[in-house]
Amino acid sequence: MAACSAATVAVLAALAVAPALAAPGAGAAAATSPIIVDSASSPVSESGLLSIQLEAPSAISITDVSIESGSTVETSILGSDFSLTQGSTTDGVWTVNSPISQAALRYGTYQVAVTATDAGGDSLSNGLAPESFFFGLDPSVTLSASTTTLSYSQQSVTFSGQVTADDPDGDADIVPDQAVSIAGQDGDSYPATTDSNGNYSVTVSPTVFSESALSDSYTASVAASSSVQAASSGTVTLTAQIDPVQVTVSLSASTARFGARVTLSGIAKQDSGGSWAALSDAPIDVTGSDLYSNATVGPINATTSSAGAFSVVLPAQPSTTWTANPAPSPYLQPESAQPNSALLTVALPTKIASLSLKYNPEDQLTAAGCLDLSAAVTSFPDLRPPPGTPLSLQYSASSRGPWHTLGSLGAGSQACSHGTAFRKVFSSAPVSAYFRVSYGGQLFYEPAVSAAVHAATARTRFAGFNVKPRSVSRNGRITVSGELERKTAHGWAGLANAKITIYIQPPGTSGYWIKKPRVRKSGKFRVSFAASDLVSADWFAAYSGDSKHLRTQSDDIYVTVSR
Repeated sequence: MAACSAATVAVLAALAVAPALAAPGAGAAAATSPIIVDSASSPVSESGLLSIQLEAPSAISITDVSIESGSTVETSILGSDFSLTQGSTTDGVWTVNSPISQAALRYGTYQVAVTATDAGGDSLSNGLAPESFFFGLDPSVTLSASTTTLSYSQQSVTFSGQVTADDPDGDADIVPDQAVSIAGQDGDSYPATTDSNGNYSVTVSPTVFSESALSDSYTASVAASSSVQAASSGTVTLTAQIDPVQVTVSLSASTARFGARVTLSGIAKQDSGGSWAALSDAPIDVTGSDLYSNATVGPINATTSSAGAFSVVLPAQPSTTWTANPAPSPYLQPESAQPNSALLTVALPTKIASLSLKYNPEDQLTAAGCLDLSAAVTSFPDLRPPPGTPLSLQYSASSRGPWHTLGSLGAGSQACSHGTAFRKVFSSAPVSAYFRVSYGGQLFYEPAVSAAVHAATARTRFAGFNVKPRSVSRNGRITVSGELERKTAHGWAGLANAKITIYIQPPGTSGYWIKKPRVRKSGKFRVSFAASDLVSADWFAAYSGDSKHLRTQSDDIYVTVSR
């Protein structure tokens, strides 16, 4: 290769500052060992300038330098193409007179083998340098940011820069299609690629928060490859501005029936730079907390207007506390005391179900049933009417009223799928009337009234009850007769086919029954007894009643049985 005086000057200047070259120590003792290859390197800015550092017992003469890839010699340089550029002939640095061209050697990393002799007759054949020799581009990376302060209104930043490189000749070139990584100290990393002019640009929304500070430093870098050395830019530091935010809300109605249209409205503001302003075009999350189960409802999404206003229609939901907050953002800090919640009290629909009205023969009426929540709220399994529900049984002669209260209803034991059971026995109920159950309602429950139900029982009596004769000997007979009647709307009528009981009660005893005859279709009965086994006693008839007829008992008739 032909020597170039200008290039030589540049080489010498580069070598003077090249950190990769190990300069021989001043006044070093003469080596007594054979020829040694200490290093093979090049200045950082000019990889085509190969420098060989050698030491030997006497003056060194380079015969040949081979650049190898494995066992393949990629190119060879004659020793005459090297000049001593530093140190002495026994311990110095020899540098190629002209940079190696890309035509002679492809970009890559290689082994360097040196063949040399010294004046004392020592020789070295293909002695390998201890480190590899890189022949390629030495890049330079720049990095800048469109802004260095991020805030809620400015959450993105554009990173841009350029990648250039010094080629083996030391000339500056652009580097197209080069992968660039922009990385922050807290772990964010964003890829980019240079264009045909070596420029890159990427717009991102980084997370700039660390545990200790609201900032992060970013660096752009290119990774090492067969043709490019690794390189990094200087750092760019981004900081974050955190703004307090305040949300106030109100309801179109604070109490409502279940399913009624209720709107939650609000205003969102942020304190940026010491003054409050509308938080515009911001997503708002509205969530609810069910008062019955504490379950979370939502979120319901809304977006603020340019004035910071927003509104949502609330879903059909039992009584719930609704809260509005801006969607989570690292740039906003909600105020802890902000009035951003409102309680919507919902009166749930109720109904009276499974109403049962039953009389017993003792002139008592049992009312039972369920206070149920309507089908509109059966999708909320935790809902139950409260204990101590204000229920009352009402009666009237007409299905249209006026209604009179017979008494309150207490808790019952029957199964109610979506409500509370009620039951009570009333001893003073009308024997025939229309009945209904009325629920007065409470804060969380609407009132309800059942349909009017007619219920009735019939009074009964013994008519014409007689025992003959009133005095009889033991060999005589006693005949008991009479009629069992029931009260109707038109008067008294015979109660057909009922079973009665004939009792006698001797003085000083509790009495006992002696016959249980069934009355005829007319309600009349007649029974005869032999007096031989009887004693003097009161005689009477009794009817025990059923679900439609009240019990009754005849007057006592005393019969004397003589011996």
